[in-house]
Amino acid sequence: MANSTELIMVNQNAYAYPGQVFESITLLTESIEDWAIEKYFAFVRPLHDRKRVDFRCSRWKSEMCSWRVYATPVTGPENEGEWEVRIVESVHSCIGGGAVKASVANTERWLRRIVPQLMKVKRDTKPLQIIDTVRRVKMVGVSYQAANKCKQAIVGQRAALETMQFAALPGYLEALESQELGTYFHSETLRHPDAPDCNTFRRVFVCPPQSQLSFPHTRQFFAVDGTFLKGFYAQTLFLAVGVDANKHYLPYAWAIVESENKEAWRYFFFHLKCAIPQVLDAAIISDRDKGLLNAEETLGPRVTRLICMWHLKENFRKKFGKKHVPEFWEIAGATTEMVYNSALQKLGAVSKKGVAYLLNVPKEMWVTAYIPDGVQRRCGMRTSNAAESINNMFKELRELPIVDLLMGIWSKVMEIRYKHRLATLTALGKADPFPPRIAKIVEQARVEANQHEVRFSSPYLGLVLPPDANQQHIVDLNARTCTCRAFQNHDIPCSHAIAMIWCLPGDMGRLEVHIPERYTTKAWFRTYEMENLKPINFSIPDEVASAYSLYNTAPEATIMVAPGGKFRESLGRRKRKRAETGGPASLASGAHQQECAVCGRAGHNRRSCRFRTYLHVD
Repeated sequence: MANSTELIMVNQNAYAYPGQVFESITLLTESIEDWAIEKYFAFVRPLHDRKRVDFRCSRWKSEMCSWRVYATPVTGPENEGEWEVRIVESVHSCIGGGAVKASVANTERWLRRIVPQLMKVKRDTKPLQIIDTVRRVKMVGVSYQAANKCKQAIVGQRAALETMQFAALPGYLEALESQELGTYFHSETLRHPDAPDCNTFRRVFVCPPQSQLSFPHTRQFFAVDGTFLKGFYAQTLFLAVGVDANKHYLPYAWAIVESENKEAWRYFFFHLKCAIPQVLDAAIISDRDKGLLNAEETLGPRVTRLICMWHLKENFRKKFGKKHVPEFWEIAGATTEMVYNSALQKLGAVSKKGVAYLLNVPKEMWVTAYIPDGVQRRCGMRTSNAAESINNMFKELRELPIVDLLMGIWSKVMEIRYKHRLATLTALGKADPFPPRIAKIVEQARVEANQHEVRFSSPYLGLVLPPDANQQHIVDLNARTCTCRAFQNHDIPCSHAIAMIWCLPGDMGRLEVHIPERYTTKAWFRTYEMENLKPINFSIPDEVASAYSLYNTAPEATIMVAPGGKFRESLGRRKRKRAETGGPASLASGAHQQECAVCGRAGHNRRSCRFRTYLHVD
């Protein structure tokens, strides 16, 4: 038995002391492992069976070291599995015998337990990162082989969890339906070819009930985009995002599908119009993905389709160079047909292929002069930045398994809506007629309006002369237009229109009368006045266990399994970003052959060079 001095030392370490009871032999072993790591020694278990376990210093035979921890099982049915420490000899008598390698640090069991507490291990995590982290925090060295095995074990465990979570998806959707009434969701499965009692996951769509209530008070458009998920299954996340009165991005609906193809986008748009029927009279902004453009027909003829200006500009730049981008923006921003034709001629003088490329894009989908005024007024947006921004916000969530991902998106949208609701209450408390960002635009236009001169043709039609005498603009307040196109582009009076409004008598001279209600603080508040999304109470481990136990005990029950043939087995780390085109070709592509640094010949490297000896290169 340990003396009193030894007991005090062990109690301070709190690893093991006589009479201490552990719930399992695993917990006892983990405590001894932590002790060995902290005090830099190695241990062995010469005795380990059902009746006893004896931990000894690794030098107990060679140098008769006295360090020892001895434990036996606790008797009694109510204490099944528990182990009690009987003997603790905490002092090492082998001190001075040289350094002892802490072999515990190189065991997969200890590394799998400790490393996830110190860092987040991903597929692209390098073993050297694990080695550096353990050395910095635990002050012990880990071999490269042990770190690599630890990484593979943790990543493999995550892959198994991701696979099992597909069985938990039906349970999550049921919890979503019961805890948030009115939620629109749909899951699509395929019958498993080899197991008739299993359904293979294909797609899932989710739209909170608050989206349908908020949409009428936001800008009448939505941006859509798809982005790849970073898990082990080749899947894609679809998003539909809108913009509120204060230019805040608001996710409406999301879906997880197999890839960006025509059928997947048709699935997404079909359920989007079922969840939010008002989108049938809105505008949609997207990139030029072929599957997406073809699937937009599912929404019907009343939906106006627009192309994201940023994506179109990037495609134009990659084909024809940066030097022609100014001409592109001049064409895109043309406010009249005359200006449009003039800008095309200007580009044609330097790049006829660039003109041919732009003429193949329907001008009604991207040129200002040809976009219908009503659509432009309701939309006020020319890019899909809303969806791109939300995708970036969900960047970390895209690494999670499917149920964790859906729960994370739900929680994130809940947080976004709550944050924006607090901002609306602040604006209402200040009695501001317009949200902060709209108020900033109006204030800037007011400052410029003070410098304009107005000449009336009628109470609602006139000529506005800016300080620059070479420019003049015609403003029609009835039609809500100005030849500068800023009025009809955003449906907010430009500086020329404001100069005319100030000259009108009575209430018509008030600026608030001429700004649509959807840009007011009241509309901003109505977007979030309904009850917010509720947190979903769902326990993933219990649901996964019950789903698989159900499958094992009741084969007649139908469960959902992971999609077949989609598991990523590619070598190397997974790509996280879209590759830039036009970069140098890699050796793996076959475009270049490896060259020797010694002789300069292709087909071999420095180490295998046959001319190395004759050239006397060290």
